[in-house]
Amino acid sequence: GSISNEHTFMADVADRASIDAQLRALTERVVWRARKRKLMARTVTLKLRYANFQTLTRSRTNPATDQERVVLATVRDLLDHVLVGQRAVRLLGVGLTHLVPHQTQLGLPFAGTASQDDRRAQLSSAVDTVRQRFGYDAIRLGVTKQPGQ
Repeated sequence: GSISNEHTFMADVADRASIDAQLRALTERVVWRARKRKLMARTVTLKLRYANFQTLTRSRTNPATDQERVVLATVRDLLDHVLVGQRAVRLLGVGLTHLVPHQTQLGLPFAGTASQDDRRAQLSSAVDTVRQRFGYDAIRLGVTKQPGQ
């Protein structure tokens, strides 16, 4: 199976900040949908349609994840390899495939502090709880400055 989301812009978009904002939103929603189904994805796919309607898909297989930061980093890297210069984009899509059931590893009782992955999983769970109670748009990923900006 697969889980994906796409967005078609009303007009061609060449602004990298707007493209990145849309990728972030698509990633956020597709990962949330995977977590709702208690699934993790091994393969992340980027779909991009240029203004001239040339369509590209690129994918990368990683260790299974259900974390936005991992999927977003993969999608951004894939975009960097296909988006040359200021070419205008008409459509963006983010997909997850090679889905596997979510696997939880029990923590060791004598480990005094939670690992960074444990804290991220707790954060994702808290975000999902807020969305379940107040709706998907009640909470969104923040914008972080990328290296070199």
